[in-house]
Amino acid sequence: MFKVKPHYRYILYGTAFVFYAFLAARPAPPETVFTLMWLDSLASSYPSEDAAAEELVPFNFGGTYGYVSTEGRFTINQPKTGYVEQSESLFAEFSGQDEKIEVRDTQGRRVFTLNDKRGYPFFRDSRIFIVSSEQNSISEVGTDDDVLWTFDFSSPISCVDAAAGLLLVGCLDGAIELIDGAGKRLYATEPSGSRIPAIYGCALSRDGTKIAAVSGLDHQRFLVIEYDGGVWRITHHEFLGDGFRRPVHVRFVDGGLRVAYERAEGLGIYNLIARSSETVPFDGRILHIEDGDDDGMLFLVVSESDKEKRFAAVRYPDHKILSAPFKSADTFLKKRRQVLIIGGGSKLAAFKIEKM
Repeated sequence: MFKVKPHYRYILYGTAFVFYAFLAARPAPPETVFTLMWLDSLASSYPSEDAAAEELVPFNFGGTYGYVSTEGRFTINQPKTGYVEQSESLFAEFSGQDEKIEVRDTQGRRVFTLNDKRGYPFFRDSRIFIVSSEQNSISEVGTDDDVLWTFDFSSPISCVDAAAGLLLVGCLDGAIELIDGAGKRLYATEPSGSRIPAIYGCALSRDGTKIAAVSGLDHQRFLVIEYDGGVWRITHHEFLGDGFRRPVHVRFVDGGLRVAYERAEGLGIYNLIARSSETVPFDGRILHIEDGDDDGMLFLVVSESDKEKRFAAVRYPDHKILSAPFKSADTFLKKRRQVLIIGGGSKLAAFKIEKM
């Protein structure tokens, strides 16, 4: 069988992505317009000193990672040789055998070094955490590599989120733990209700007063837990059928007024004010969810197969206003203010979202 060489395969994927990005984006309603700002090939784009003064977005897909400004200039654009963890201001590249891990800023300058084999870093809520190699404990560290606290869990960790100085952790044994800034347990629950009680996805609201999670198998459940009157309590739950045996997306969106979550039928959207759920049908696995902030929209990339992807925009409560197929093995999606950055193949493109 004829095989396309990897280099040419990514060029073909990238070309297909650009083709669909230009042509398939037209069905958006007349009040919302996606205007192309810039288009770059990762293979031929190089760092620029001018980008340091601009708003930067971390990207990681297609074997390449770095930081690009919303104006299309890069501070870092380099091949990935191991695992990469990024935040808005820090990144680390490491392998499973490293004795030291360098943590660097968006210009590539070393900020500090993790000097012993405690585990692997992850960044959330402008904080630096280390998950143990056994994946059953988390430590917070400072920028001088000092351990601020360590918390041990009863089973391997399956999902994490952080906001408002709090850390939310879901575990394979079905436990949900909320840890405060000093490393103390603030709240814990085991929602159960399923034959297999693992936590497959979790999210914490920006103000730290609401938790959303997808829990268990046979049957899988979506649930919301809220802090009210000094008490944490489950305010909503619904069964999702057999569910997924893998991590799923859960995210607070629309200024914290809704939760977007993955379900077998596609995308679930729960309204925290109306206490109601909507489902937007999609075929495939949801790869990215980006909040439209005050646009009243939500943006997604869905994988329909290894090569077939779909970019979609949803207007609340459940209206699919744009659906554009493209071909790519790897994808990227990020929104900053009114700029939507989309990646596919070896290309990055930015669109300005305008209301007419």
